[in-house]
Amino acid sequence: MSELAQIEPTELKPVAPTTPATLLQLAVEQGADLDRLEKLMALQQNWEANEARKAFASAMTGFRADCPEIDKNAKGHNSKYATLAHTIRLIKEPLSNHGLSYNWKIEQTEGLIDVACYATHQLGHQECTSMNALSDTSGSKNAIQALGSTVTYLQRYTLYAILGLASASEDDDDDGAATGKVKTVIDVTNEWIKRNEVIREYLPSICDLKDRLADGDLLAAAEVYLGFSDDLLGALRVAASKGGMFDIKEVKLMTGNEWFAAKNAITGHVPNLKD
Repeated sequence: MSELAQIEPTELKPVAPTTPATLLQLAVEQGADLDRLEKLMALQQNWEANEARKAFASAMTGFRADCPEIDKNAKGHNSKYATLAHTIRLIKEPLSNHGLSYNWKIEQTEGLIDVACYATHQLGHQECTSMNALSDTSGSKNAIQALGSTVTYLQRYTLYAILGLASASEDDDDDGAATGKVKTVIDVTNEWIKRNEVIREYLPSICDLKDRLADGDLLAAAEVYLGFSDDLLGALRVAASKGGMFDIKEVKLMTGNEWFAAKNAITGHVPNLKD
């Protein structure tokens, strides 16, 4: 009876996944022409960008799961909020643990301060959100303080928006308290963006109104004001401390008896002030 030959099992070696990088290496070894190499290099760049996007999405998911709730540690005029420094202290470690970082870019265009916040993953993928507003001239701030106040305010909101921080709105204002509803950061950001789109469209007219108020010509100012759309009037009803367009002096002018008399004179409700 013949003995059966025993066959030693062959150890299977893992096969490396085929990527554009391996194809490029193989093409170089085979002496591929320049046109083929360029196409493979472009394919490799697209592949790396896609991998970076996937890594960014995964890192953001992990960060949001690990990020602590951002508690409100300061109080404003009618609201509580989390300061920028306090927020950064809380998110610094979980951001680093997931290979994420952030930075801001600040510009001034058409009288508005633009702040863009960039979130970047260590593999290179980057996403951005931006907001804008006028200088916060409320109180007794000088020009630099007014600029700094608006920049800090916009930095807070853009950071919250780009990172999708899972917390209630930073500014739990009187409207939220009255209705029992708390706006999320995304809600507030979307409202801000919509408001500033309207304001940017009518910015020359708004500046004209402010110039008329500064000159004390309430009749001319009221004429400009009455030409504003309902959307614009709604966008302008924001306190200067929250990035509104008008300072306290201007608000007083537009809520006094002379202001209402000027508007009525134009609409014909009372005799014209010039008579």
